Amino acid sequence: MQHLIQTLKWGLTIRGMVYSLFGLLMLILFFGNLTLEVLLLVFGLTIVADGLVNVISSLEFRRDLDDWRIYLVEGVFVTILGFVTIFWPQLTASAFVLIVAFWAIVSGIAKIVVSIGLRRLIEGELILLFIGVLSTVFGFILVVSKQLSLVTVVYLLGFFSSLLGVFLLFLVWRIQIEHDLVMGDFLNWNKSEAIDSAGENTSELDESLKKISSKSASTQAKKVATKKSTKKS
Repeated sequence: MQHLIQTLKWGLTIRGMVYSLFGLLMLILFFGNLTLEVLLLVFGLTIVADGLVNVISSLEFRRDLDDWRIYLVEGVFVTILGFVTIFWPQLTASAFVLIVAFWAIVSGIAKIVVSIGLRRLIEGELILLFIGVLSTVFGFILVVSKQLSLVTVVYLLGFFSSLLGVFLLFLVWRIQIEHDLVMGDFLNWNKSEAIDSAGENTSELDESLKKISSKSASTQAKKVATKKSTKKS
């Protein structure tokens, strides 16, 4: 459990920071001179980093999480999509919108599936489920709305990425809080067990001392009685 929590924390922290910075950068460049080449490069590098973190995390999850293959599939798909975005110079604006849509849909569905397993660790946890639903809806909006301009897509992508990063970092905080509570209960339980055990040992020691004292007194009384009878003789 400790290993799973630590892996979740560092993986989600990196992804949260990457998407927060990417979203902020997109919103800044939105008001500047943003070219399609710069957009493709920045977005490609962002999802490659996300995919590689997912692949590494999935390999760490193998012994702790049943849904680790979902992480692996998502990581491989996102990484390939990122490299295609970076190294495909003929990529058009409409093709870029479809890539963003596929990324959002696949990532969203994976997060929905993984959130079910995460709820077994964090009671009532709905953040990752909400992120997954939001990502999936965002992807389908891009697929259906063919009239959206590239500028509008960039604005939506920046806003969504910033929101995604914030929610992922908030999820890290929730995991840490839940972990601290569990560890606190565990330590308190161990402490009470140790106190109870010490009390039982003390009681057993008192009983043993009483028995020894009783035997010693009995032996002493026998000796005195023996001496008296000897003197009378």
